Amino acid sequence: AYIALHIEAALERMEGNKSVKKRVLVVCATGMGSAKILYNRLQKVFGDHIEIVDTISCYNLESYDLSSIDMIISTIPIEDKWGVPVQKVDIFLSDKDVKGIKEKLFSNKVDMHLLLNSSRVFIHKDINNKKGVIQYLCSELEKQGLVSHNYESFVLERENVASTSFENLVALPHPMKLDTNETFWTICTLKNPIQWDKQRKVQFVCLLNIRKGYTGDLNQVYQQLIDIIEDKTAVQKLIECNLPEELIQLMCEY
Repeated sequence: AYIALHIEAALERMEGNKSVKKRVLVVCATGMGSAKILYNRLQKVFGDHIEIVDTISCYNLESYDLSSIDMIISTIPIEDKWGVPVQKVDIFLSDKDVKGIKEKLFSNKVDMHLLLNSSRVFIHKDINNKKGVIQYLCSELEKQGLVSHNYESFVLERENVASTSFENLVALPHPMKLDTNETFWTICTLKNPIQWDKQRKVQFVCLLNIRKGYTGDLNQVYQQLIDIIEDKTAVQKLIECNLPEELIQLMCEY
């Protein structure tokens, strides 16, 4: 309960104003005729729940700024690699399509595969202090083009306000302000527990990254994480993982 309250308070500071409607991007082969048909169908069925931000061609998706998009609805198969839920549909929106969209829009369970990537999971690192861990993670994210050069200072600034360590050898650092173009978790397990603050040692670190302009329910995003880190046995199993893929699989199964 303490962890949940702490995260909720942090999210309130980071979150800012929410939009009631989910922001949706419609994608099709050309962005023209079929997209307009789908646009009209979506407005008819989901008009009270979504705001269709744009309709684009699949060829423009790679360069499109997804920082404020909550969901992609596409008439063609596209990779599920964008950091937001993707739903493939028919242009006339079948009953099956409507059900699939509803599940993604209103589900209380977050797909952790959208938040976790093996390139952002670091196993059994031999780092012996908190600042070193934060520097390492922020440097790796900067190399991947996911954060700005100032990201480390934002995370350390938050850490200086109050420690983000918890029971069960867990720490959940996060920046003072939203500064990424994706919402994702960066995980690091340590070879040995380190002294995170005067009260607690830490061996499992999850850096929380929320994209700029995020309008979704952050409590929903983090509830599954809270359930895991409050379970001492679960945390220990994650610490013992030898491969990023193994850790991700465990978290997704929890």
